[in-house]
Amino acid sequence: MEQLSEGENVLLGSCAAFCEAIVLQPTLYWKNAAQQGLEFTLNPRVLYRGLGASLANEMGQMGFQYGTTGFCKKLILRGKNRSSCNPYEEMFAALLGGALVAPLATTLECTMIQQQRFGGTFLGTPARISKQYGAMSIFRGFIPCAIRDAIYVGGLLGVTPILQNYLMKEHKMSLLTSGFYSSIVGGIFAGFITCPFDAMSTVMKGDMEQNIYGGFVDTLTKRAQGGLPVLFGGVFWRLVNMTLTVYLANEARVRLGPWMFPGKISFED
Repeated sequence: MEQLSEGENVLLGSCAAFCEAIVLQPTLYWKNAAQQGLEFTLNPRVLYRGLGASLANEMGQMGFQYGTTGFCKKLILRGKNRSSCNPYEEMFAALLGGALVAPLATTLECTMIQQQRFGGTFLGTPARISKQYGAMSIFRGFIPCAIRDAIYVGGLLGVTPILQNYLMKEHKMSLLTSGFYSSIVGGIFAGFITCPFDAMSTVMKGDMEQNIYGGFVDTLTKRAQGGLPVLFGGVFWRLVNMTLTVYLANEARVRLGPWMFPGKISFED
């Protein structure tokens, strides 16, 4: 990633996100539904409701996460006589890159969750939220979203490529096999640890009236009082979604990257 420009990293991340978002939209709905106590459904008209916001969220979020992470790596390497980051620097850049994109993520997710619950259009929903609850309400749930995204990108662009490179170099695993195992580890790492913060972000965005959940501290307190089943609500679908997201995004990164930017990027980047 250090060898690409910020624009090229954003494009690569957006392409990777498009592939995984189309495939995994049902798991995203099931996760959100479980966290909000909504009924399970297999109706594709419901499962793919809010797909426009979801695609904008995934493509914009992952695209900029690739871009910010690549930019952070370049800042870390500035003045150093080497072309790539060590594992600790990789992890730090990924965590920071995720947190920087949280403002975009929280606005798009708020739109998607409100669409999933009440219908409406991609452009009409933010306008309704602003009219009913105030202009800044679109950023509801920002703090848990920022914490979640920092850890998530740490798993996607930190843990997964670090482990994949290790497995290929030290254990002579193939690209496919190492990618599979590293994605499982990265997905579980990101999915489990971030689940409480993801659930908090989801329920806060679904409860714009604040009938049940207030701010960050109030939401954390109420979720914690419900015990682990509430705190880790939707963890199964979260783990499924995150593991497959990390796998598909990582596969897209290592396979689309060399094809899109020949001579500039390899699986090690």
